[in-house]
Amino acid sequence: MSSTALAPARAPRFTPERRHTVLARLENGMTVTATTAETGITTAVVYQRRRRDTAFTRDTGQTRACGRERASRRSQGASALRSCPASR
Repeated sequence: MSSTALAPARAPRFTPERRHTVLARLENGMTVTATTAETGITTAVVYQRRRRDTAFTRDTGQTRACGRERASRRSQGASALRSCPASR
């Protein structure tokens, strides 16, 4: 490979499908570590995306808050909340 040849492009690790999966799992009260382990990405990928993408930062914050609220309501025997706006 010459010095001017471009390296082959690699597939993105954080696809729109993975973004949706991450938000849905956070909405259900999972931790970022558990979510990423099941999604096949590292926690670093999520935290890097949060630093670079303000919409993702907003969505993960809202979704995690909703997930905590759902877990709290379930533990108290209350009815579940509807879907969080960020994960739709």
